[in-house]
Amino acid sequence: MRRGRILAVLAVLGASWAVSGTSPAPAAANDLFPFSLPAHYIAHYETRLQACRRFRSPPFVTWNSYADVQSGDQWMVYASSGKLCKFARHTALSVPDALPFNAGAGANKSDLIGYALNVGQEGMNDDPISRHHKEVPKGWRCYALPSEWATEAWTAARLSHVPAPDNEDFAGASGTAAGAGYCVPTGSKSNKAGDFVHSAFLAWIPDGSDCKRHFRIHQDPDPANPGEFLPPPSFPDAQLFGSYDEIPC
Repeated sequence: MRRGRILAVLAVLGASWAVSGTSPAPAAANDLFPFSLPAHYIAHYETRLQACRRFRSPPFVTWNSYADVQSGDQWMVYASSGKLCKFARHTALSVPDALPFNAGAGANKSDLIGYALNVGQEGMNDDPISRHHKEVPKGWRCYALPSEWATEAWTAARLSHVPAPDNEDFAGASGTAAGAGYCVPTGSKSNKAGDFVHSAFLAWIPDGSDCKRHFRIHQDPDPANPGEFLPPPSFPDAQLFGSYDEIPC
């Protein structure tokens, strides 16, 4: 696994990647991977943030580690004004339908990997959602964000000087596999850092701390060595959630 090297490099890069301030969102406090958070793209996000009513669905997977997986379905919704909350919640429920690979949600590993590989310009950027999608509200432009899991897997690939994450990178990555997103009005301006400024916004974020079901990868006892276990299935062979035993959240 390459996780130790990932965290060591991120500690060095942290000064340039850190998001100023502390977000009031519990699952949005991951300063190691700001690219997966709306705060990285919207100036003064934390000081203007208004929490809106959350929603449940679609379900998503959070990788605590390859051997330890949980699923949840709680999404957090935010807006720059409480008056936008109803609109923000409606948008957050519908816009993900316009995203490829089911927005990285669900329990289909090919969708999780497809979203990680294809959304967010190598896990480090936001992707505009076509305005032609009926789910994108008129007069707004919306963006899909790479997942936390994708960002960490892409970081591992860069450290190994390979063009894209492989099975080892995905097995060593952690974080929620579904992507967050945000919208700003059409015509919103950006500052020199590329952040949207003086703009209304709305955002949705999967709550990675939400646990509806918790799983640990299954290991069969080794008949030749009492008290020991056979190796578990490798990452590409493990099935969600068939290769895992359910444990309490």
